[in-house]
Amino acid sequence: MTLRGREQGDKMAKLDVQTRAEKVLTDGQAIAAKAKSWAAFSNAVFGQHDSLVARAFPRMTERQAFYDTAQYEALNEILLSLITKFGVEQGASSRKSGKFVVRLPRTLHASLEVEASQEGVSLNQLALSKLAVRLNDSTDLTRSLIVEAFRQVYDGYSSDRVIVHPSLNEKFLRQCRRLGLPMSDYELNHALQGIRKSAPALLPPATKKPQITDYDEFLFASEIAFRHLQRREGVTLDHVMCDPELRARFDEIAKKLSNVADVFKLRMGALYLRKTHRLAPTGSTTPSFDLLRAGTIAKLKLDDVPDLPGMYAFYEDVRPIYAGETSKLRHRINLHMNVSERLFLPRWLELGYERNLELRFHAVPKASTRDRMLWLNQFINKERPPLNYQAAA
Repeated sequence: MTLRGREQGDKMAKLDVQTRAEKVLTDGQAIAAKAKSWAAFSNAVFGQHDSLVARAFPRMTERQAFYDTAQYEALNEILLSLITKFGVEQGASSRKSGKFVVRLPRTLHASLEVEASQEGVSLNQLALSKLAVRLNDSTDLTRSLIVEAFRQVYDGYSSDRVIVHPSLNEKFLRQCRRLGLPMSDYELNHALQGIRKSAPALLPPATKKPQITDYDEFLFASEIAFRHLQRREGVTLDHVMCDPELRARFDEIAKKLSNVADVFKLRMGALYLRKTHRLAPTGSTTPSFDLLRAGTIAKLKLDDVPDLPGMYAFYEDVRPIYAGETSKLRHRINLHMNVSERLFLPRWLELGYERNLELRFHAVPKASTRDRMLWLNQFINKERPPLNYQAAA
């Protein structure tokens, strides 16, 4: 932000939110009256660093309060009216006269004249044909509007968080609608994911990270819920997280499998799995641990399971159904058994397995989390338990 912008921001900060919102609306109306494109208006009012909103509401908490005001709604209505006035594509930039001067090296000028003569066209026609490659199409415009919607609501977080966080995703989708995007919720979320993967520089950098430290309490539930949907629907993790219907089904299953009611945590757990559990071990020797039989779930005594770091797996006869690692074995097994009424695989999962499964585990108090993860990756790749191993997520 410029020095002048900071000075204006300091003056505005002394006013209450409503007064500042009125000032932003008044100034925005003045900008709209002179705007030569809807994009120019959007940048001047909603830009991230030196816009009306950024100067009037420098702190994110104030900006969130502004987003709930009638003045913010009025500014969005102005933006929509400008999009209608200028056209979605044409209004992305100001109108041009159709003429501009290009200074060329003499040798290039001479070679273009020769080529124009050979083609039997004027130099102007030749230059026009070379410049006629379309730089922006409807796909680029849609992408620009999605980036604009994301920029207005992301609150410093990554695109992953905006997609999986209930309130942020609702704001993102609502803002996309305000900008005239007719796509479905899934298509908008998936398009944002695509931008993150193919053109991350278009998105403002994330300055905040979700503070989740208790993954061990629910990570297994996130994994089983996703794998169940993957087996039943043949979907990827992006499909599940971007599609509101699939996401709701994921939430329902994961909440029943754990004591965690916060769907944001459960969804982030699935993304965390993709970032960690699916990494192939490289450059290290995978530690070898043998699982010890603890008995069937129906007869298992939790006191016989040490509350130490370790690995475990549930078996149906000789086949492992699910494997995991944890920093507290007894606590994790207790979570499995309590929420599933000592059945581990609830009947509503409809997987067709026998319910009287056997637990096998190995306590490794001195093994690092990395060693446990390396073992788990090796075990999953070798044994392919159905609630761990699928096609790429």
